[in-house]
Amino acid sequence: MTESKYITGAGGGGGGKGGGGGSRTPTEADDSLQSIQFASVLDLLSEGEIEGIVGGAKGIFLDGTPVTNADGSNNFTGFFLDARTGTQDQTYIPSTEGVQTEVAVGVEFTQGSGGEVTRQITNTNVDRVRVTVLIPSLQKIEDDGDIVGNEVTYQIQVQYNGGGFQTVGGDQTIKGKSSDQYLRDHIIELTGDFPVDISLVRVTENNQTTKNQNRTFWSSFTEIVDDKFTYPNTALSFLRFDSRQFQNVPTRKYLIHGIKVAIPSNATVDLTTHIGRITYSGVWDGTFKAATWTNDPAWCLWDLLTNTRYGAGVPEASLDRYDFFAVSQYCNVLVDDGDGGQEPRFSCNLLINQRREVFNVIQEMASIFRGISYYGAGSLVLLQDRPSTPQYALGPANVVGGLFEYSGSSIRSRHTCATVSYQSYEEQGDVAFEYVRDEDAIAKYGINNKEIKAVGCYSRGQAIRLGKWTLLSEQNLSETCNFSVGIDSGIVLRPGMVVDIADPLRGVLRRNGRVSSATTTQVTVDSATNLSVGTDSPTISVLLSTGLVETRSISSVSGTAVNVSAAFSEAPAVNSPWLIQTESVQSQQFRVISVTEGEDGVFGVTAIKYNNSIYNAVEQDINLTQRIILPLIAPPLSPTNVAAVEYLYEENGILSTGV
Repeated sequence: MTESKYITGAGGGGGGKGGGGGSRTPTEADDSLQSIQFASVLDLLSEGEIEGIVGGAKGIFLDGTPVTNADGSNNFTGFFLDARTGTQDQTYIPSTEGVQTEVAVGVEFTQGSGGEVTRQITNTNVDRVRVTVLIPSLQKIEDDGDIVGNEVTYQIQVQYNGGGFQTVGGDQTIKGKSSDQYLRDHIIELTGDFPVDISLVRVTENNQTTKNQNRTFWSSFTEIVDDKFTYPNTALSFLRFDSRQFQNVPTRKYLIHGIKVAIPSNATVDLTTHIGRITYSGVWDGTFKAATWTNDPAWCLWDLLTNTRYGAGVPEASLDRYDFFAVSQYCNVLVDDGDGGQEPRFSCNLLINQRREVFNVIQEMASIFRGISYYGAGSLVLLQDRPSTPQYALGPANVVGGLFEYSGSSIRSRHTCATVSYQSYEEQGDVAFEYVRDEDAIAKYGINNKEIKAVGCYSRGQAIRLGKWTLLSEQNLSETCNFSVGIDSGIVLRPGMVVDIADPLRGVLRRNGRVSSATTTQVTVDSATNLSVGTDSPTISVLLSTGLVETRSISSVSGTAVNVSAAFSEAPAVNSPWLIQTESVQSQQFRVISVTEGEDGVFGVTAIKYNNSIYNAVEQDINLTQRIILPLIAPPLSPTNVAAVEYLYEENGILSTGV
């Protein structure tokens, strides 16, 4: 390019000092147009069917930045999204390019009749056409020699099977400056009958000169036949974005409402306040409604167990759905979230992306809601550590040998603080940490930290509660009790049951035995030893033929006959166990963790200490209360009538004083 100079002014001398003149050097604006390239990615989000990406583009983050802000404004240009939720019969994503055939054109199109350029598509397999427009240079030289940007407008028109041309996408305007050739692509979706005619029509007048450079050429077009893979039962996201905004292919994160699972027919999922929480109305009839997204861990586990495609394929008949229902009810109770609000007690937000042993996955998911599962009596049983009333009474009378063996954990295994790792919504799923301390334990034992991974947890409050639960359990519920029972008790006891244990070796008094005879209002016990219970709010618990334990207040005791203030629902059976408690002498409470059948009808039982007050201690910061199992709680009286005589004696040549 040859630079021209123009005289923009002149002057003459004066005052006898001679004259002078000047000239201006024209300027050239920087190129503002760049040929655009787009990156395309196809991401697998989940097994299907899922609820979908939350808020569309608002739930997609590229290198940590949301594509669309909460107010609807966009952080990126040239962005395109096409997603599938993972149904069996979902359609394919048209934007996934398969076979491409490029056809060169290289013809200039101009304004006016006959200036358009038209090409025809006859291959009926073509799904889309990429039209490439070329501009050799886009700039304008002004009268003062400055080189600035320019603009040009054109249209793309499509005709299906001779039905007349229609403009696609309105006017296309390219505005800016480019001293070299500039390319721009346009994707045309073919939606009508073949043959298809595509025409490029210039709107800007034909005013091209050396100074006004804006010629337009149809460079080429590419026939695209899409990969028509539907990926059934797989949730997908196809993204196409302007590559100029990234140095590399950006990391992608998605906020999704995940897999839809079967939920009870009387359940409703909250999608506004406590998102994902289930509430129930009325009595459940045992049936399920259409699959719905929820973060309820009980029904997420049910789905994983019963699903025959990605789950364990366990028959529903071998599961007790009402166990899951009870767990779900406890999980969805609102508790303090630690920030002045409320949230469900347990929520499950979990990504399983590896093939693993099914038993380990089940136990890991059950741990989200403090649960365990085991297989017994032909079915899989789901249990949860939650407040429970005692379901059996034990003492020397119904334990082999009358002996209970106790063991505790070492001090080193009792942690005093915990670092809980969980995933944070604020950090877009990255790991966050919460530090929980037991100040009383630290004062006693010092710092002993435990690292805990909160599985499926995206809540800071839930992570804090997990840390508190771990520390309080290790400090207060570390004692285990082992004993053996006969077949009559062995067939009743099962893991998860809370039992009352009256051990006279710990409680000093005999408060357990067998029923000799009974009516609904009077129980005759096998011994009158320690039956003098006075007015210290005495109660008696008996095991009924239904397998349930009933407790009644004692109104009076006469010999071995114990009278109750309110009738039992049925008369206790002869030889069934009984157990008495008062406010000053209570039973020990343990939760059964294993029952093992041995020889000769003997069952070995292992139980761990249970304290009903730990739940409020975790969720409401209320101090734990300990049960009174020993009547020796008052300090002993000072000794009286004590006399002493002092004397001297010699031992090994040393004189000593004795009393």
